[in-house]
Amino acid sequence: MSVLRHHAWLRVAVRFALLLVSLELSLALAAFLLERLELRAAPPSAEIVCIGDSNTFGIGAPAGRSYPDQLQEILAAAGDPRRVANLGVPGFSTRQIVDRLEESTRGSPPTCVVFLGGFNDMNRAAELLRTGAAEPSLVRRIGAALLHLRTVRVARAAWSVVRGNRAHRGFGGADATDLPPAAGVPRKRWNAEFARARAAGPAALGDWLQMLWRTQDPAWMRTAFDAMRARPEFEATKRLFRYPVDEVEWELAWLEGAPLPPLPPHPESREAGAYARYAAACGDLAEGRLDAARHYFTSEDRIDDGSWGRCLHRTLAAWALLMEREWKAADRELAAALAASRDLSPQVALSALLGATGLAHVLAEDPAARLADSAGVAGRPADEWRDRGCWDDDPIGREWMAVAEFADAVKGGTAAERAATLARSRERFRTPRSKPLRWVLAHPGATLEELRAGLELEPCRVAWMGVCPILFRVVGGEEFARIVAPEHDRLARLAQEHGFRVVVLTYLADDNAFVNERLRTVAMEKRWALADVHARLALSDLYADERRTWFSPDRSHPNEAGYALEARAVFDALRAAR
Repeated sequence: MSVLRHHAWLRVAVRFALLLVSLELSLALAAFLLERLELRAAPPSAEIVCIGDSNTFGIGAPAGRSYPDQLQEILAAAGDPRRVANLGVPGFSTRQIVDRLEESTRGSPPTCVVFLGGFNDMNRAAELLRTGAAEPSLVRRIGAALLHLRTVRVARAAWSVVRGNRAHRGFGGADATDLPPAAGVPRKRWNAEFARARAAGPAALGDWLQMLWRTQDPAWMRTAFDAMRARPEFEATKRLFRYPVDEVEWELAWLEGAPLPPLPPHPESREAGAYARYAAACGDLAEGRLDAARHYFTSEDRIDDGSWGRCLHRTLAAWALLMEREWKAADRELAAALAASRDLSPQVALSALLGATGLAHVLAEDPAARLADSAGVAGRPADEWRDRGCWDDDPIGREWMAVAEFADAVKGGTAAERAATLARSRERFRTPRSKPLRWVLAHPGATLEELRAGLELEPCRVAWMGVCPILFRVVGGEEFARIVAPEHDRLARLAQEHGFRVVVLTYLADDNAFVNERLRTVAMEKRWALADVHARLALSDLYADERRTWFSPDRSHPNEAGYALEARAVFDALRAAR
């Protein structure tokens, strides 16, 4: 005490420390009391909430036939009045899944949560790049611990409000310092959010790079790739790409329509030979060696024998027919590729296929063939496809559809319709990037025969690495566990705070078995109920008949019957847990 008496600065420091401790304890007590009061004032409703990714959302089944929909029917038939809510979002990682649950529990918490997640964590660029990052320093670890104190969080929230940002997480909104997932950023905000991601580091840039590769927009892809390559960590980052970086650069040149650089051999990559042969065939397509390109793309030698690889090869083989001006055959084969693409998630070159299929249909010899009855628009007016969000991300695809609309106006429209189509194209595409649209705008008076004979065509430039999507390598079992474990812990904390039970559901597809194994492990560790589809049907039965019985055409998502299996498994787990 004598030390404190003789050193004023020490007395101030001790008082300040005691003040912080008392504030922290007071805030903790207030949070505890408020949570209890909130639970008493608003008791949880009798509701089951299903959280997850596309396998919860219901990709692969008709509308209204997801497993939550079918679970609702089974419960009603059994006399159980509880309502089932579907909070699944395609593409969501485990972190995003739990984030969405946390937002939903701010109102009336459910009594039960069915969790299915993890598949999208296998190739989440940001999480993968964090996994490969160096161990943070002691100073950073201390700083991170301090940021978890309630006192610090309240001070940050108050400062955010002082600066005019009232959407801070501490006041019920999103934290302005958090970067949103790249895939959820509206296009009009790309410039601003990408600038923040560039400043945040390689993990944030990696998330953008992965997303942009799937948009098929080479200008943005180049921007993100060059920003990643300029970072000092790029040498370490390169090791996290699924393919060697010169193959990534080759694909970007292919999408830009630039001269294709040679690909050096990579004997250490088991996929290198297949990729090199695919790249050579794309070069044949770009340089007009159409017979050689079609021979490869129709052979059994594919870059990948899965659904995406088969659809990609079928698309490019059909495109060779289009470039040969075999309009009738191109119409038939492009329509078949379009049907296959529609059944996949993500789709392969869907937007470009819509326009090209419509164009081939209009330019075929049938005098009655019009755009509105082509497979490209599925019997719908062309302007309806133009306004659909499913292909807005691909500027080249929109240009192909504009060419198809022009050809349709030439074939059966009036002079006013032709003029309106041209005016709309000039307004929407002030600097056309595709050869067909540039030719159309340079030949506004072209006849149908001049279109058939002279329309300048070019290959379908689609990103294999974006379609699959495999720009970054898939994480391994131990990496995967490190990525998802904090989110499973957060789900457990939410369950304890809000008093709901958790049921863990396994994926019907077991191609990456460690995902399902992790789900089984976390259910056992947390003492959560487990709805294991594979306990009731062996893989040999699930995968019989090339997965046609239980899976959608992409062979990854369940079909209606597959979702019925999941719904029944969840119902049995709910009944056993009561």
